[in-house]
Amino acid sequence: MVGSTGQLLLEVTLPARASAVPDARHRVAEALDDRGVPAEMAADVALALSEACTNVVKHAYKDRPVGPMHLSVMQGADELFITVCDEGLGMAPRPDSDGLGLGLPLIVNATRDLEITAGPHGRGTKLRMTFAVPA
Repeated sequence: MVGSTGQLLLEVTLPARASAVPDARHRVAEALDDRGVPAEMAADVALALSEACTNVVKHAYKDRPVGPMHLSVMQGADELFITVCDEGLGMAPRPDSDGLGLGLPLIVNATRDLEITAGPHGRGTKLRMTFAVPA
C-alpha cells in the first residue's frame, strides 16, 4: 500500500463500520501530533480522512458483509500521503446513494492532490491524498 518514499507513520486495517471512522481519525491525528504537524493542516487531514472513510463505510460493501478498510500515513520531505483503501464494489455512479455527493469535492478542496485507483488485486477503491507540509 505504500508507494512513495518517506517515513511510514501509520498503517492499520479496520472493519468498514461507522465506529471505525472516529477511530481512524483519532489514530491519524495521534500520528500527526507526534510529528508536530500544524493544527490547520491536521484539520484538513481530519476532514478529508473522515469523508474518505465514510465513503468506504457507506458504499464499498453495500449489500455485502463488512470488509476491511486499510489506512496508511506516510510523511515525505514536504508532503504527507494518506491512503484509504477498501476491497469492496469499486467506484461507480450510485443513483441510489443517500449521500449528497459532497465527499469527493470536500477531499479535493482539502488536499493538494487526490488519486483514485482500483484497490488491491483490482478490487475496491484506493484513495491517495497528498497534503503539502508547510515549511
